[in-house]
Parts: sequence; C-alpha cells; structure tokens
Amino acid sequence: MLHVEGLEKRFGGLRAVNGATFHLQPGVITALIGPNGSGKTTTFDLITGNVRPNAGVVRFEGRDITGLSPWQVARLGLGRTFQLPRLFGEMTVLENMTAAVREGTLREVVRRALDLLDFVGLTAHANAPASSLSYGQRKLTELARVLMLRPRLVLLDEPFAGVNPTLARAIADRLLALQQQGTTFLVIDHDMPLVMGLAETVLVMDMGSVIAEGAPKDVREDPRVREAYFGRARQ
Repeated sequence: MLHVEGLEKRFGGLRAVNGATFHLQPGVITALIGPNGSGKTTTFDLITGNVRPNAGVVRFEGRDITGLSPWQVARLGLGRTFQLPRLFGEMTVLENMTAAVREGTLREVVRRALDLLDFVGLTAHANAPASSLSYGQRKLTELARVLMLRPRLVLLDEPFAGVNPTLARAIADRLLALQQQGTTFLVIDHDMPLVMGLAETVLVMDMGSVIAEGAPKDVREDPRVREAYFGRARQ
C-alpha cells in the first residue's frame, strides 16, 4: 500500500531522515518506533507533504506522491494526525468534523460526522467548542475528523501520548475495529506495551534510517534495537 524508498531530509548539516526505506501491507497495523530524534515524525511529514524530501520516493497504492501538497495526499486517501491535536478551538466539535469535507449534501456530511463521533464516544460533545475538550478527547476528535475523508491509510503520530490509560485503551480498540473494516495504520508511539500489543509489524528507526523490521517479539530481541535505545554494551 505504501512504499518508501531512500527517503532523505537534511536541515542544514543535520540529516533528520537518512535513506529510510520500508513498505506497508494493506489492512495491517504497523508501529514505527525509535528513540527521540530518530526521524519518525519527519518521516511522516515527508510522506504526507508537510515537508519536501531532498531525495527518495514515496508511492501510495502504486502512485508516486513524492512532493505533493498535504491536501492532495489527503484527497488520495492517506490521512494523518499530529503529536499535538490541531483542532479549531473556537469551532464546535461537529464543525471541526465537517470542515474538510467537500462531497455530499450537508445532511449526509453531518450524519457521517455524528456517526463517527458516536464511534469514538464523543456524541455528547458534538456542540461543545473543541477548546473545552480534554487532551484525550481532542485526540479522539482528530482521529474521527481524519476518518471523515474515508482514508485507506492513516498515519497516527503519538495517539496515546498524554492520554489516560482508559482513553488510550479506547483509542486502541477503535483502531482495531477500523482495521477489521480494512483501514491500514502506521503508528508512532512510545507506549511500548500498548504498541507492541496492537501492531502486527514493527519498524524501528535510529538516526534517520530503518534499522529493524519484524514481528514485535523479534524486534524486542534484536540487538540493533537494544543498542539504539540503551547504547552499546561494554565488552
């Protein structure tokens, strides 16, 4: 579904992403993990058009999307959330949900928005300003808003960070339900127990490159991953 080849991004003398290469299979939840500063969020930015790469290719469902603008990427069916939820605080939750939709009648759009708010457990907040939501509720709203565009692939940047365990579990349950309906996910997060229990495949980045890939159990035991997180053991 997604093929990333030789992706590179330099900021001055810093190589934030250095030849990252990986692919995603459809209908699978994949985790992208790594130490802070390893290039994970920048990789998301490059895939979704928020930042232009210095080198490399991104293909989504066989189409070259390298360098497309974020709205073009979103319209093709590739959605994305951010580390910090980006909602319009002065607008209601329902207005946030409908803001990006350009297809269908108003009645159809509102009905879909309400259905998705029910799906994430936020129906009671539909007419409340987004600024009144808790941090976890904002993350759920952002997830629901992305789903308004019916994406086939969603990139989630730290969906569980700063969220209480009950809401984190609720988000994870929603992702599993969406996966069963055919949605593919690539998830960045530092909650290792939750991520390892959720993902079927794990990609590990360090210093801008993908250094390991496999099932959660195999990745946990990979010496390259241990070194990336904990440093090289003394001999």
